[in-house]
Amino acid sequence: MLKKKFRLTDFDFKNFFKGQRKRNNLFLVYKLRANSKKFAILVQKKIIKKAVERNKIRRQIYDIIRKNLANLENGYYLIIPQKKESYQNLKNELLKLLQDNNGKYI
Repeated sequence: MLKKKFRLTDFDFKNFFKGQRKRNNLFLVYKLRANSKKFAILVQKKIIKKAVERNKIRRQIYDIIRKNLANLENGYYLIIPQKKESYQNLKNELLKLLQDNNGKYI
């Protein structure tokens, strides 16, 4: 699990819709510029019905972020998975989405 200092809590999620947005067939990622790194994962009940599966995906995404935290730029990130996939597919697609055209992470 990601440390609490890297997770968003009591944050106004409406601000995310004004920030930068990237999307692929598996994720929707919103980013706001900030001086620190913070993340929120939103797994929709409409897409994944069972709470156990939603929590598993949330934990897997936090694990991917934790392992690649040093490579990511500062900012507030809201990550919304669009469908259920294996861990390896989640990792590949998320890291690919977070990279900009120069190979750097956004």
